[in-house]
Amino acid sequence: MSVTVAAEPLPSATGITSREFVGSEARNAVNGRGFSIEAALDSLYDSNILRNSQAFVNGNRRSADFIFTPSATLRAGLPVGRQQLFGSFTIGRDYYARNTDYDRTRINVGGGANLRIGAFCEGSAFAQYNEQQGTQLDLVQSTPNKQQDTQYQLNAGCGRERGIGFGGGYTRIETRNAAAIFSQFGSNTAVYSGNVRYNSGVLGTLTFTGSYSDISYPNRLIGPGGIGNGIGLGNGNGFGSDGVRVYSGQIAYKRNFGPRISTNLGISYVKADPKVPAFDLTGQRSNPGYSGPGFDISVGYHPGTRLTGTLSASRNVTASANVGALYTVDSGYALDVSYALSPRLNAGVGGSVSTRDYRGAFVSVVNPVPLLNDTLHRVYAQVSYAPVKRYSVSLTVAQQGRQSNPSIYNYDSTSAAVGLRLKF
Repeated sequence: MSVTVAAEPLPSATGITSREFVGSEARNAVNGRGFSIEAALDSLYDSNILRNSQAFVNGNRRSADFIFTPSATLRAGLPVGRQQLFGSFTIGRDYYARNTDYDRTRINVGGGANLRIGAFCEGSAFAQYNEQQGTQLDLVQSTPNKQQDTQYQLNAGCGRERGIGFGGGYTRIETRNAAAIFSQFGSNTAVYSGNVRYNSGVLGTLTFTGSYSDISYPNRLIGPGGIGNGIGLGNGNGFGSDGVRVYSGQIAYKRNFGPRISTNLGISYVKADPKVPAFDLTGQRSNPGYSGPGFDISVGYHPGTRLTGTLSASRNVTASANVGALYTVDSGYALDVSYALSPRLNAGVGGSVSTRDYRGAFVSVVNPVPLLNDTLHRVYAQVSYAPVKRYSVSLTVAQQGRQSNPSIYNYDSTSAAVGLRLKF
């Protein structure tokens, strides 16, 4: 199992996936003493920027649109004895050619410290704030929304390069939405994890991880007289905030088979337990729990210095910031291949398929009909060119779509993106 937030992954085997931070920069800060500045211009055309079927596109919206995003990023690092401080600040703005009321400033600021304690222990402390236009990947309501995410993380571990090691961590993620109709999708996530590993060297590394995740929706209240998630959603006089507790245990094995093949195999067992039972009008549970297997698997193939291929598969329990459901059970499969045409020119292709089973789905302004399950697909081709170290340009063409139950949430989209980077 893994926890991610909606582009910075959290430690493996923490049990539940939330949204990914888009534009996370602090972890890419300068190592050592110094700073760097990067200017970027990203341009995107998408034939269905709203991620909606035509049934949900009103006369004031345009499905096809161009987005232009200029941005600037400052990264800095400072060693203090054996410790390393780091931080970054990014500011940019999305400009929509047609849906201009989606225009929104992007801000990402974060920093922390990588710590060394004694000869065999190390740790890290990290905090980050991200603000941007709410992601449209799951929405069916054409409403602008500023989404704010805050993340705090502490990790520590001890052990030699080979032999037995152990570690643990704590992560807190808070998501808030400025638009009133999205307020019930704000969430608080607290994740506690611990692990024990054994590295035998040639035979690889075996890791046992346990985690507990506490997910709450502070503006989504369960109680008599409400609507949505069973009989009782959201009147403020109920039994408590909606949420779910997730327990996970994982066994993971990592090994390289020579210089060409790398493997990372994780098998887990996960249990999701809703905090407050909810029932529909027939008396049936509308937010049932879940228990079952999960997995995180990746296999890399590197036959030479130019070609790289990666096959990955995962099954996770996920909390979404945008869909009317308590949690989802996700399964995903992906294949990515890249090839270095020259030292300055790279090309890649790939594809992915994922299925999502929504548990505790409910009616809301976002979902006028409960979304029960869906399948998403994406294929892409990419080329990048860096004529000099400080400058790069990339082009990505992709096709993506969703088949859902009910089918009113189906969509298809074709996109093309150009990215320019200049580093100082």
